[in-house]
Amino acid sequence: MKPMLRARQGLALGLLLAASSAGAAEFPEYHIELVGELCPAASNPASYNTKELDFHSMLIDGQDGWLFRTKNDLRTDIGTTPQGYAQLKRFRDALKARGVELLIVFQPTKGLVNRRKLTPEWQARFDWETARANYIKTIGEFRKLGIWAADYSPLFDEQGQDTDFFFKDDHHWTPRGAHDAAKLTAEVLKQIPAYADMSKKEFVTRRIGILGSPGSSGEAAGEICNTS
Repeated sequence: MKPMLRARQGLALGLLLAASSAGAAEFPEYHIELVGELCPAASNPASYNTKELDFHSMLIDGQDGWLFRTKNDLRTDIGTTPQGYAQLKRFRDALKARGVELLIVFQPTKGLVNRRKLTPEWQARFDWETARANYIKTIGEFRKLGIWAADYSPLFDEQGQDTDFFFKDDHHWTPRGAHDAAKLTAEVLKQIPAYADMSKKEFVTRRIGILGSPGSSGEAAGEICNTS
């Protein structure tokens, strides 16, 4: 059994044991020692030979067990082409003609939000300033087209938070990340004129259990490194 497998299995086992003794309204607590790194195959482009694996190309180790995808998480070419913006405007106009407003939830990359989890080497290699500028420019382009769009750049480069915006071995945001993004989205939503006339409902969020889920990047690493 390879070192990375022991670390990830230890994490899963720790979650399971903690969840069995914790109450429904409590977070589990676990302590594991991270060992090992990604296998050499993870740095070989030929390893990403399926559509799903290509989505995680190329995996690199971050700090404290974090995984990043260089192709998507560390990209700087954020936005679309002039033709892409033209088609978005066409789509927006078609909806507007039917009385529908378009609001885009443009999720930032993991590198933009959690670059401090990268190793020092990759922090130096990742052009964070260019990625940030291109993200903000894209939000501005959406708005020029009459598309409602929340700006999530206040969440970039997070520091001093009790929990993370992204899962360390997954490309999805955490419940806290979803909550923070929802707050910024709501600020934009309330600016839409039709919002004032909408009937309002009150919703309450409750934690009723704990659901374990393997990280998407962790699963890709397992497939590439031949661990289960």
